Amino acid sequence: MKIDELKRSGTRRSVYTSVVADEDGAKDYELSITGSRKLVETIFAKADFDIEIAPRVTKDQVEERSRRFWKSRVERGRAVAPPVEAVDALVRQKPPAVGKETVLVYLRRTKGDGTFWAMFFSGLVVPPGLSLIFVLPRVWTTWSFVVPLTGNPNLFLTLLPPPAPIVAAGLGGGLSVDTVSFTSAPFPWTQFAAWHSIFGAAPVPSVTSFGLFGHSVTLF
Repeated sequence: MKIDELKRSGTRRSVYTSVVADEDGAKDYELSITGSRKLVETIFAKADFDIEIAPRVTKDQVEERSRRFWKSRVERGRAVAPPVEAVDALVRQKPPAVGKETVLVYLRRTKGDGTFWAMFFSGLVVPPGLSLIFVLPRVWTTWSFVVPLTGNPNLFLTLLPPPAPIVAAGLGGGLSVDTVSFTSAPFPWTQFAAWHSIFGAAPVPSVTSFGLFGHSVTLF
């Protein structure tokens, strides 16, 4: 999928939308990207992205399904541990709050319940100091990763919109692969909102691939 395949509306903050089908062909989902037209079309100008939605995946099948998605799209990357200074600074660091320089990507189910979610974007361009935020419906488990080609995209996970407290962060320097994850019990009452933020921490644009996973046991 490409950004020009989505329907655009709005002027000051554009909204790009597309109906998305699951693996059974049901078109019960919607992808939306919101932000200034200039920023959205800068970030997604050369990006390819695909979405895998499987409503019949059970909680016991999530790990195997996630591994399959990862292996089919990501070659072996450089998993480099972050420096001691980065780990020490984590307790003081917060992702930027949502503002006019934020681009928001939201995938949601419009009806029904119980869903495995997987998205993969290649060729994202994240300008310096910009937050690119991906939001899933309420899930009981979620994880994401960045595989940078240039720059230094940091990765944050919060359970509410930033600047909510960080529950996981990927602060590896340079071109290391960063990951974040969070899991609760697989019950409807323990599900949470997953906000995954990519932050352009380098003084130059960061070009990266990004993958996101989650599993919902009910819709609310």
